[in-house]
Amino acid sequence: MASSVCISCGVSKSRTWEKCSVCGFDPRGDEIAMAKSVYLSVGRYEEEVDRTRYANELDAIGQTIRDGVIIEYDQAELERLLAQKKAFDRIPMTSVWSAVFRFFLPGFLFIGTLFFLFLLIRWLK
Repeated sequence: MASSVCISCGVSKSRTWEKCSVCGFDPRGDEIAMAKSVYLSVGRYEEEVDRTRYANELDAIGQTIRDGVIIEYDQAELERLLAQKKAFDRIPMTSVWSAVFRFFLPGFLFIGTLFFLFLLIRWLK
């Protein structure tokens, strides 16, 4: 079962955004190509049932592309994927690092407190 298919030659890939090892096609340079690459991957589905079903379909779609048939993409789905990418690109990195910091801060404070108590106990002896 394929998890992703090259939109150019139809060969299975492990990651959607990777350069194809067979034909050399790299979808990262073009938004439409990247959206089509996500379209031809299990990554466009959240539910495991949908991912498994679509992985089986991807094998057939890859064979269709390898046979030289041009496949039709659902334009509404491509627009949805493009909108998701644009929304993702609008997230500032400061927000990402802030969330990571807030996530790990309680653990660091706990470890720091334990270390301080350890030093205090050793100093009092």
